Amino acid sequence: MIQAILFNIVYYVGTILIGILILPSLILPDKIFWPFIRLYFRFVYLCEKKILGLDYVEIGREHIPVDTPYIVAMKHQSAYETLKLPILFARPIVILKRELLMIPLWGWYAAKAGNVGINRGNPRAALDQMLDAVKSAVLMGRTPIIFPQGTRVSLHETPTEKPYKRGIYEMYQISNVPVVPVAVNSGVFWPRRAFLKRGGCVTFQYLPAIPPGLDRMTFMSKLQDRIAGASIALVDQAQKIKNARVEGAVQSSYFFLHHISFSYRFLNRLLAVITGIIFLYTGAWFYGAHIIKSEIDYFYQQASQSQVILTEPRPQMTGFPFRYHIKWSGTLMTHDVQISIPHLDLYFWPMAGTGMLIDLPDGIVMAGRQMTKAGVDTISMRRVQLNLTIPHIVPSVWNKQNVQSLYDRGVVYRLRDMKAAGPVIGDFTPVFSGSGTLNYDQNLQPVVTMNMVFDDADRVGQVVATMIKHPMGKSFLTGAIGALARVDSGTGHKKLPLTIRIDDTKIYVGPFKVGSIGRVYWPVQ
Repeated sequence: MIQAILFNIVYYVGTILIGILILPSLILPDKIFWPFIRLYFRFVYLCEKKILGLDYVEIGREHIPVDTPYIVAMKHQSAYETLKLPILFARPIVILKRELLMIPLWGWYAAKAGNVGINRGNPRAALDQMLDAVKSAVLMGRTPIIFPQGTRVSLHETPTEKPYKRGIYEMYQISNVPVVPVAVNSGVFWPRRAFLKRGGCVTFQYLPAIPPGLDRMTFMSKLQDRIAGASIALVDQAQKIKNARVEGAVQSSYFFLHHISFSYRFLNRLLAVITGIIFLYTGAWFYGAHIIKSEIDYFYQQASQSQVILTEPRPQMTGFPFRYHIKWSGTLMTHDVQISIPHLDLYFWPMAGTGMLIDLPDGIVMAGRQMTKAGVDTISMRRVQLNLTIPHIVPSVWNKQNVQSLYDRGVVYRLRDMKAAGPVIGDFTPVFSGSGTLNYDQNLQPVVTMNMVFDDADRVGQVVATMIKHPMGKSFLTGAIGALARVDSGTGHKKLPLTIRIDDTKIYVGPFKVGSIGRVYWPVQ
């Protein structure tokens, strides 16, 4: 127990220290960034081996293809295997849950490394994101790694209790490359959701690769049988060895305690380091807050020069010692539109690749001449919540040269997910969620993709049908919604998934063109 507690102290303090010390690597090229990342994971491995007595061994590495790309499908029993991936594989791309990318420091490095955070609450968008990531990884010669059950599983949870997700087959099919199954027994030594870890030897067993071209049933059966069977055998073997060494483990702990002692000098130095980190972090946080406040003041100044009115008081900055929190309520007015915002909250860390949460808990109300042209007095949203990825590149001026640079670099702005209620239509308020992307085509026109899911498909259809006067149009709409609607297995309600795209100035809902937008002409200067 003493070894496990000491390991946790060194591991967490060391993670914070190294995370702060190598912060400049976040703005460096990948070939310089990756050695810093491996340095951290080697540090963790050294702590595991020297303090905890936990090592690992690889078997079956000859099953990994040498001259062809491949996908790794690994059993996921604990956080241990994720801490070994950058050591086992060269520049892997890991498919993980989006929340991990929101962890300060750790999430920043994970995002910089190219790992893909998916929203498990939106399966359709998550699948699209995974497929895009795998295609990009294969083209770049990197190794995509996925945990096919989608989450950590306890030692004896069966595939019936935690089934293998269809995403792994979709990745296998679209990439047309082999899949290497990997069995582990890490949960014996590093239990899921357990604070104390144990010494021993974790085994990574690479199993024969599954060749491309199999149908879904055959592929899933082979993958599940190989990973589950090998993992069960590894776990049973490790537990037998662990039980046989209980007495030896007790003796080694006495040996450890006899040879490891902390002096007051060491504790004082550790306290001084922690105090210094807190001091530096506090200074950096408030300096960042000062910069952001200056940007807000500059934005107000520029708005007034552009004939845009923003009401006072100006946004307030709070949140220390955690992420920045900007609060504001007021009205934005131009010559033809007025947007009233009763309550706005922004939460973010000022680092590219991390998330920014924009929350409008009381919604927004839009009015003015633009609304009148659209045939309505106001547009009222009851609630809006957006989760964006802070981009690495944001032009200071949106002109032709800078937008051309965005296109040349392949920059994509991502809306991780959104939840909204509105607009209010009579006594009905549609509720929907989704995710999306924005980039620019070769003509420097915006390309927008929104994957949205509306709750209560039947009610949405009824309300939209009242807006269509032609009987044939109503009939077509009813049939289309009936074909697209899906029953939610959890609630039993019908939901309506829709993909809305803007491409080459044309607006599409699903495969149907429904309108167009004006062409964007960027200023030269």
